[in-house]
Order: sequence, then C-alpha cells, then structure tokens
Amino acid sequence: MFERDTDAEATAFEPVADAVGALAAHLEVVRPGLLAGAAAGAARFHGGGDVLAERIVDAVEAVGHPCRVGVADGLFAAQLAARIVPVRAPGSWPRTRWPSSATAGWRACCCGWGS
Repeated sequence: MFERDTDAEATAFEPVADAVGALAAHLEVVRPGLLAGAAAGAARFHGGGDVLAERIVDAVEAVGHPCRVGVADGLFAAQLAARIVPVRAPGSWPRTRWPSSATAGWRACCCGWGS
C-alpha cells in the first residue's frame, strides 16, 4: 500500500485550477481534484450554462486531465450531478445536465477528475 502524497496531488491539480479560474471567478479548491464556485455569473458571461460547462471541460482537457462538471444548488448535489455526466468523448457534449434555472441565483459548480 502506498501513502497518499497530498503535496504532489495539489501540485498536479494547480494547472486545472488555473485553467478553470481563467473562465470563472471565486473558485474554491475543495481538495485536489475538486473545484467549486458560483456558476450563475460565469454562465451569463459566457452565454449560458452549456457554453460555460463545455469551455471548462475543454480548458481542463487542454492541460491533460479529464473533467466532469455538475451544477446544482449546493456542493454535494453538484458533485452528484458531475458523477452522472460521463467523461465526454472529444467533440461530444451531453447538453442535458445543466439545469435550465442554473443562471438564476447562486449555484455551485464542481469540476474535477475525482468528483
């Protein structure tokens, strides 16, 4: 059994946090592998939730990691939403996972490889 190297995990996750941080403000690194933040403003800025989610996935994949995005009223629910979205194949995007009300009020958006 190997011991967990949290410093190495944090270092490996830094490029992911930077990539998503360029698209959405006020992110919280919950743990290496999981980001959370308010999605409403970023979704409006990028032209909608689907567009934001696709851009987040593209940005994270560009730094060499798979990504799942989930949006809900809280972190726990957002993590569950991220788990039901399969890691996408290049060029495809499941557009049904962003709730239509996600641009109203504060929502949590989580993203990561271990969501």
